[in-house]
Amino acid sequence: MLTQPIVALAVSGAWRPGAARQIALAKPPQFHIINKVILIGRLGQNAEAKTAQNKNEYVILNIATQESWKNDKGDYENRTEWHRVYAWRNLSKFAKTLQQGQLITLEGILRYREVEDEVEGAKFKHRIAEIHAISMKRLSKVEAADDPSDGADDE
Repeated sequence: MLTQPIVALAVSGAWRPGAARQIALAKPPQFHIINKVILIGRLGQNAEAKTAQNKNEYVILNIATQESWKNDKGDYENRTEWHRVYAWRNLSKFAKTLQQGQLITLEGILRYREVEDEVEGAKFKHRIAEIHAISMKRLSKVEAADDPSDGADDE
């Protein structure tokens, strides 16, 4: 198994005594495996605070992201994707202050869980994708929509 690298070193002129030992002891390259989601979107509704069975507090957020493109006819098309985000512990305290319509950015990890549903007596399993937030930042405040005469600038 070591003969191929040694031969390659000998042919290339890089051979030196002890090279076989260095090759044998070399560690394989370390690869970093990353599960990271970055979203910039708007809240579809106010944050929903809950408490888990172990008394940990968490908040569920529904975040909408949108993409647009020109189709073959030159018209713009849009697609909105909804993401279910969970904020735990200290991050849930911040998430509770968020309101519908606010623009936020967040980083998190993608997780899946299996759910069993029943439709017309037939049971079936499916997977649900969820994002567990690691960090979150508010990018805008909700505008005062009811009273335009108050003169307050929320941006």
